[in-house]
Amino acid sequence: MSGSLLQNKEKINDALKLYSRGGEGKPVTEDWNTIRENFVIAVKTIHELAKTPEDIAALSRKQKKAFIHLFRALDNSLAHLKAFSNYTEDILPKFDFSEEEYEDYAAMYNNVMEELKKEPEESSSEAPVLDDYDLIAYNKLRIDFEYIVELLQGVVESLDQTKDNYNEADFEIKINLIRQMINEFAEAKPKLAELLYQIVDEIAKNPESYIGKDISIIINQMRYEAINKEVDAFAKKWFIDPEAVKYEVFNYQEGHLSGENNLKDKADFTTYTETVPNPLPKFKFRKVLINEFKNNLIENISPLLY
Repeated sequence: MSGSLLQNKEKINDALKLYSRGGEGKPVTEDWNTIRENFVIAVKTIHELAKTPEDIAALSRKQKKAFIHLFRALDNSLAHLKAFSNYTEDILPKFDFSEEEYEDYAAMYNNVMEELKKEPEESSSEAPVLDDYDLIAYNKLRIDFEYIVELLQGVVESLDQTKDNYNEADFEIKINLIRQMINEFAEAKPKLAELLYQIVDEIAKNPESYIGKDISIIINQMRYEAINKEVDAFAKKWFIDPEAVKYEVFNYQEGHLSGENNLKDKADFTTYTETVPNPLPKFKFRKVLINEFKNNLIENISPLLY
């Protein structure tokens, strides 16, 4: 695992602790109305200090340090707000705020942090601003398939009421957070995301049936079933043994089949001509077979191969 990916996963794990309200294993009594009010106060406080993100550049050093702490409070409350199932995108404008404004303030936050780290403190009595907080409300971290599966496994393990860390109240918020992660993951891997959405929905509907289950095994079974479905459809169309097709799928590299001629030879052209109306001539049959393998089958299957 690369260092940057490890850092990203640590940040995501911190976010999970926040969203699940279990930071130190002590659930807090926060409801939607309380979190919403905290967010409203945080927005008003930021706007009082700097009505727009552009105004921050003109603030004094002391005011910029105040901005750092105020924006962290806003980020924290917004992250909590987004964890509730009744959060929708049209809520922010009602509070004179938006995702774009958040991102602009976040950019200024990062600039100010760099500025404060470079410049020495004005006096020894002035407390430094520690760089110990990661913005999480709209984190742009790249979330990988395996880590989402790990998070799902953690949620499933927390369902066991015989264990000390069981907390029924945490379940919905953890599931909502993971759904948000899948939303981001879906931008790059929509087909794998479909499988993740499916299993998350199933866990949410019937959590007890997943106690003691290995989510990685279940999700990989779903993944291979989806691959096999595509392979079987191709094999049926071209009258080839599915195992021969599958071998070429898993050995396909950089636009080349491991045994292109072998795959052509294994296609049952005789049965094809006896079964399909208006069959292609043999030379065209073999050419179209390979083109469809590369352009259709591989295109449909490659997103399922991570």
